[in-house]
Amino acid sequence: MVLAVNITILCLILWRHGSYSSIIPIMTGTCDSLKHTSLFVHLAINVASTLLLSGSNFCMQCVSAPTRRDIDKAHDHGRWLDVAVPSVRNIRVLGRKRLLLWIVMGLSSIPLHLFYNSTFFLSITHNSEYNILIGTSEFAQGASFYNPLGLERVAAQYPNGTIEMKDESFEDNPSGFILDHISEFQRLGNRECITAYTQRILSDRSNLILVTSTTPRDDSFAAAYGNRAELWTSGANGDMAPFRWICNFNFYCSTLYQRIRDNPSTWTVFGFTVDYCLSQSPESQCSFNAAISLLIVVIIFNIFKVVAMGYTLRALQDKPLITIGDAIESFLVQQDSYTTGKHLLTAREVRSKGLSSLEATESYWIPVGPGKVQLRWWRSASKARWFIAYFGLFLCMAALIFLIIFAIHGVKAAGLTASEVFQLGLGNIDPRTLIYLPFGPSEDKATLLSILIANSPQLILSFLYVVFNILFTSMSLAIEWSRYHQRPRSLRVSHQKGEQRSTYFLQIPYRLGIPVMIFSVVLHWLISQSIFLAKIDDNDFTHSTSTCGYSILGMLATCTGGLILAVFAIILGSRKLPPGMPLVGSCSLAIAAACHAPDGTSGLHPLKWGLLPLEDRGKDDAVGPWGFYNPPRAPDS
Repeated sequence: MVLAVNITILCLILWRHGSYSSIIPIMTGTCDSLKHTSLFVHLAINVASTLLLSGSNFCMQCVSAPTRRDIDKAHDHGRWLDVAVPSVRNIRVLGRKRLLLWIVMGLSSIPLHLFYNSTFFLSITHNSEYNILIGTSEFAQGASFYNPLGLERVAAQYPNGTIEMKDESFEDNPSGFILDHISEFQRLGNRECITAYTQRILSDRSNLILVTSTTPRDDSFAAAYGNRAELWTSGANGDMAPFRWICNFNFYCSTLYQRIRDNPSTWTVFGFTVDYCLSQSPESQCSFNAAISLLIVVIIFNIFKVVAMGYTLRALQDKPLITIGDAIESFLVQQDSYTTGKHLLTAREVRSKGLSSLEATESYWIPVGPGKVQLRWWRSASKARWFIAYFGLFLCMAALIFLIIFAIHGVKAAGLTASEVFQLGLGNIDPRTLIYLPFGPSEDKATLLSILIANSPQLILSFLYVVFNILFTSMSLAIEWSRYHQRPRSLRVSHQKGEQRSTYFLQIPYRLGIPVMIFSVVLHWLISQSIFLAKIDDNDFTHSTSTCGYSILGMLATCTGGLILAVFAIILGSRKLPPGMPLVGSCSLAIAAACHAPDGTSGLHPLKWGLLPLEDRGKDDAVGPWGFYNPPRAPDS
């Protein structure tokens, strides 16, 4: 379904645009009007991405699920396999075809998470061309333009030549232009004016009037200048800052302007002492774009994933043991010879003692009885799995906190207050919250590096989803296993027969699996709005560059989500398991040991695990006093 939607969107964009282009603007308008579109589109993208991740995880678990033949072979060689949980341990027993499917489904997820969220993105318009006028306060109120050189066309005359004005309406009648757009002009003090026009990106500043009360000392300067503010990145153009007019075209203006800003009362431009500025402040303009090349890459790897999922269905014909019910049924039909007499074996014993000296003890399981302490859910997963999950989460949280500190430093340098930061919201492109990386002049290099930086957290979050999913699966497996001691229950299997129950989404119940999936969608979406691809376009469409934008609000929300995940797993793991059964986890040896049952025990009918009736106990240890059996049914009334 996701593949079909992606292909449909690609065809509609190309059909509407009429020709192929690497990046196609879909919508243009003010940044405020487009940010909501971006939010909802990226929410849809992350829903689709999570569905693909969950489906891929499902198929990878099915492919890596061992068959009964795999388990028998492993037991014969003194090894054990994982049952009913996603496992890397089982890779060693996979055949070539199953291993290839597992690798294809895993690797095809990488480009999806690296590129999917950047297939649609916002770009902001940089007002690279703006006019600078010098005039008296009367001119700013509509008086005639002061032109001491008597030029017929408004132009800038200075020793290096003449530059025509950049706006024809401005050029023909600057006074009339001012009056027609007077509501867009804002009065700024000299310090504010210099700060505003020395920003790397001018999105909400345009034409400028420098109001002066002095007259020119000679005829070397006119009263107007058409400025070309090229996109300026550190190291790209040496020291040729696009605001060199502030320093009367001094080559070192990129550093000299700070001294001028610190002494604003002495600021002079072209021989005129500036009293204050009138700055045109239009609304920031943005475009919502589709990266066609990235969308095609996503579709290609989406196809690989769909094909691999299709072949996975064929792999299921070997009837792998996907659920704990599948394993119980298999060991009841053909009991495991390696674990004969070890009916109380636990997963912890297997991991701690090794396979060479396995003996059943009661040290790691709690039978029913007064004063017995119940085991907690967290024991169902190994310490290594808990360590990987929380160490990975800790590293991510540490990196996120570092980025938050970096972002706070950036917004402070930009002069933003706390309320302004929160008003920016999520995923909002703003010149003050852009990351200015030391790119060279190569636009392709800047775009690729920005995409990788913006989407690498998506890949890390997908890894955390998988490892925490293993924890939740292990705990769900343990609770289902323990309930067979409480009352007779039908097996939940992949292929339902008799009185058996059909499976839900692998081992995780819907009441846990669906909320975890929704939570994953929200976290992926928050990350996509915390650091994201941002494109900057000149207003004359001659040049553009790419970088990353960030949202402190999004980072804080993501950090909160990570804390919620950590606390939720701990609370879930602290719940008590029903007492009475040895804790086998996903260990095939421990599961097989508990499934030695009397002859005639059938997995097609409800089963109970516990102390066997006297007539069902074996004369030797092949069938011990504990095991699965079919309890007698109450006669129909």
